Formats: sequence, structure tokens, C-alpha cells
Amino acid sequence: DVPQAPDGEYTNLKEAKVIARMAKAIMAEHGSARSAMIGIITAFQQQVLLIQGELMRLLPANYAKSVLVGTVEQYQGQGRPVILISTVRAERDSLLPGSHKSIGFVGNEAKTNVAVSRAESMLVVVGDHKQFLDCDEDEKEPWLQIARSFQQRQAVVSLQEMDRRLDAIIPAKKGHVLPSPVSPNRRF
Repeated sequence: DVPQAPDGEYTNLKEAKVIARMAKAIMAEHGSARSAMIGIITAFQQQVLLIQGELMRLLPANYAKSVLVGTVEQYQGQGRPVILISTVRAERDSLLPGSHKSIGFVGNEAKTNVAVSRAESMLVVVGDHKQFLDCDEDEKEPWLQIARSFQQRQAVVSLQEMDRRLDAIIPAKKGHVLPSPVSPNRRF
């Protein structure tokens, strides 16, 4: 489910949809004015465009545009209270052995550190948790540690469970309706 675009970049539509629904759920729970407090980081520019398209589909344009969606490089030196990360892909499954073609920031420890350190209050990583746990100790060391940490905190949720939880927060409605915030004083 990770097709390669003609320019060699990868996209993951399932992750893009989940990330956009999470952003909408955060706004539904905490008030749509919080949209500028949400940041989304991914490895590939094509995934950025896909996520932006999903946000535009789910949210009023002014809210969708206020959510900063970018690559790790675009987040250098800045953060947001809420960061959602779309890993897109976690393995070199479609690459020839010995290939040095990028798998995004998943294979780059420095970029991984930038991505996960941008969150000021809440970090959500959308990706293949099992793939990170199954990786070689040296291959993706930071992601192995992240996956283990999430697992120890019982913070790993399957895609099906996440869909169920998001449906409970933002029931399928036509249009761009966002519920009022639960409490104006509620914080992330």
C-alpha cells in the first residue's frame, strides 16, 4: 500500500487519511482554533501533498491551511504543541539489496531525532509498529527504541482501533462540520 510516484517518492494513502482524521479529531475535541497548533511531519513531499489534500477534503479551507504539513527539513528549528508523524514506509522491501535509495527519515537517525523532538506536548507516530520492532538493532536504532517505548506505555493502537476511536470523536457527517470544543479551558 505504499506506491511509488513517477518522481521516485513514496506515498501512503491510509496514513494520510488517518493523519487528517486525527487532526480533525483534535480540533473537534479542543476547538478548531487549535488548528495552527498542529504540525504534521512526513518524509516525502508527495506525502505532504497527499495529506494536505486529505485535510482540504475533511476541513474548511482556513483550518486545513493553518495546519503546517511538511518534511523534516521544513521543521528545522520549529515545533508545535501537537506533532503527527507519517512514516510512509519502514523497510527497503521494494529495493535491491545494497540500494542506497532513501526510505525517508526512518533510515536517518538525525532526521528521526528532528522529527520526534518537534512535539511540545503530544507526539503521534503513524506507521508500521511491527516493522520497527522487527528491525535489526543497528538498522533503525532510534525507531526500535521509539517502538519499544510506545509498547511499554501501551500507546500502540491498530489502524482498525484508531478508526473506531476517531469515529467516536467525529462521526461521519457530510460537509466540514466541526463540533464545538468540549471545554474552552481544556489544554492539550
